[in-house]
Amino acid sequence: MNWEMISAVVDSIGALAVVASLIFLGIQVRAQNHERRVASVHEINEAYRTMLSSLCEPDLAAIVVKGLDGYATLDPVERIQMVSYFIGGLKLCEEAYYQYQQGRLDRFYWEGMLRQLEDTMSSDASRNVWSLRRHQFGDEFRSLVDGLPQKQNTLW
Repeated sequence: MNWEMISAVVDSIGALAVVASLIFLGIQVRAQNHERRVASVHEINEAYRTMLSSLCEPDLAAIVVKGLDGYATLDPVERIQMVSYFIGGLKLCEEAYYQYQQGRLDRFYWEGMLRQLEDTMSSDASRNVWSLRRHQFGDEFRSLVDGLPQKQNTLW
């Protein structure tokens, strides 16, 4: 065996090793992307559960119910609490929308969040809060919320 043949065999083995490394890297990237999608769904679910569980606090629940009956009936402190609660929920929906646009949130999950957003925006109080604070959201999310069908009080 001469040195040229040995060199050719070594080069071939090196090329195969590079191809194998690229295939392995591709598999790893794909698995990592899947894990990111799963983590994104988990984070949004966790934030949503935390937000909903805060309504177990009687004071906040009473304020939200009072505000849903009429935003004008709230005193200034209650208004701040209700606005903060609704804005927190809307920011969560905006994050879910962004994750969906980036392909990190499956369509079926986003559609459920969208139905929740439609229901949330069905009350006069939430539409009032939206009109006061819509400027705090990105253009695309504002367009989405502004384009939602106008339902009437489907929250309760």
